Amino acid sequence: MSRVPIDEAGRLESLNRLDLLGSAPEERFDRITRLARRLLGTPAAVIALVGVDRVWLKSALGLAPREVSRPGTHFERALGSRRPYTHSGSEPDPLGMRSFAGKSLAEPAGHRVGVLAVMDPDLREFGEDDLELLVDLAAVAERELGRSAFDRMLDEYRGHAAWAQSVMDNVAEALVTIDQEGRIRSVNRAGVAMFRRPVGALIGSTVPQMLAPEDQDELDRILRQHLAAPAESFSVHREVTALGGDGTRFPVEIDLGGTWITEDETMLVAVIRDITERKSAEARLVDALQKQERAIEDLDRISKAKSYFVSLVGHEFRTALTGIQGFSELLAEQDFDPEEVKEFAREIHNEGKRLTRMISEMLDLERMESGRMQLNYSELDLNRVVAEVADRFQATTQQHWMLLDLDPQLPHIAGDADKLTQVVSNLVGNTVDGLIARLTRKRPLDPVNAAGEVAVVAAAVPLAVPMLAAGAALRAASRLAPPVPAAQMPPAGEANLLVHLLAQLAPTLLANALLRTAVVGSPVVLVVGLKAGRTTATVRAGRGRLALENGISPDVVMVVEGDVEPLLRLASGQVLQEARNLRIRRP
Repeated sequence: MSRVPIDEAGRLESLNRLDLLGSAPEERFDRITRLARRLLGTPAAVIALVGVDRVWLKSALGLAPREVSRPGTHFERALGSRRPYTHSGSEPDPLGMRSFAGKSLAEPAGHRVGVLAVMDPDLREFGEDDLELLVDLAAVAERELGRSAFDRMLDEYRGHAAWAQSVMDNVAEALVTIDQEGRIRSVNRAGVAMFRRPVGALIGSTVPQMLAPEDQDELDRILRQHLAAPAESFSVHREVTALGGDGTRFPVEIDLGGTWITEDETMLVAVIRDITERKSAEARLVDALQKQERAIEDLDRISKAKSYFVSLVGHEFRTALTGIQGFSELLAEQDFDPEEVKEFAREIHNEGKRLTRMISEMLDLERMESGRMQLNYSELDLNRVVAEVADRFQATTQQHWMLLDLDPQLPHIAGDADKLTQVVSNLVGNTVDGLIARLTRKRPLDPVNAAGEVAVVAAAVPLAVPMLAAGAALRAASRLAPPVPAAQMPPAGEANLLVHLLAQLAPTLLANALLRTAVVGSPVVLVVGLKAGRTTATVRAGRGRLALENGISPDVVMVVEGDVEPLLRLASGQVLQEARNLRIRRP
């Protein structure tokens, strides 16, 4: 660690002139420590002033004490370091911290009087980006220390003309005196350099004339108001845009209200500071904060996408393995001619390739994190996709048969064959599994249960028929039906999985014009509860609105219970087959 020699006597003299040791907290310093704690993600941040044998915490967020002993502390080490000083150790320091990063703070004369530091009770490493942010924040803190020194000097020596003139010629800020007519009477060397104009061009002009047009009127009004009542004290602070003699625009901070008393008149004093560096540092800090917030949002989105992706993997693998298992069992248990054997082998091979592609996608999560999940588009015949999926599932059983009713006029589409096959296989597989399980179960017929199931199916038919009805006859009615409204949902991040699923399925469920007219166009709002596993939701439809809520509302007229997969198959047109999976009860 590179150390710098310290003039301890000069440093302590500068620190005493600041008159900040033992002073109360100030918002201008607390604002900096709040930013440091938030941007660097630490529980504690301080601006410490290092005295002879004690360290005064001028601003301390996340720490209780206001004063600590100096010898052997990290503050003392950071004070003498050229670069930001960092430390991580297993043993906590007297403040209970194991990780420390600090940057020394210098007052206008160059003496190092304090440290801006962030601390953590847990072990952590501070990267280069963290240290750059700490340096930027330290520059802002040093500007505030400079303001303290300069303001105090003005208070102490105001009215001493000879000393004031010396100060004017040596301070970094532009000092301008204004006579009773509102014109500039004097300007120091810093003002000449700041505005890039000769002294002769500045003397006799007005301060508003050195500002951008959009800021001139307000400052001119303030000056005229005070000059009209010179006996009244006032103080004005403004951040405005100044104009240099070469036409450049730059931000400045103007403090107006002090007085310069000479033998024959009293003049106003304007202190003007160029805040270009401060604005640039603030912009970098804001940009860093925005990037951090976007990164957190991206991480949250990726985490949710991963969870959803992993939840589907098991089902996708089972679908592909079911086809392989069915074809292989047929080959093992029955005799087929060579052509049929080849056909079955090709099907097993195709399912194996699709399974390999899914495994590759599951293992290559980096593509999903970077948003580069590739879709292989090609021209697809939906009828052929459905037929191929049905053939593979048909091969798994010889006791049951699947009948397809496909529209030969359905146009070809552009899509990813594998992804679409997965979707169709999920829908068909879930339906086949459910039907076979119910048709092959061996149990005595319970007349009461059978009557109840028939009643449920009968109750579902009025909802099923409009959803299954499609074709040219409804196209004319759809033009008169109300549009599908945008679903009103809980705020972002609060909606549960069932609400998200219903919102995505709403256009499909309300695609039928008659159903949309009856539900959305109804003058009465229908309130229905849905329960899928442990997840519940409430649907409100009617009067042209569709609203989705988490949980079961007390005013529902019925509750439909089932799992998520039957709800998905309801949206795909499998209403009659899946109606027996649902239970409708009164709330």
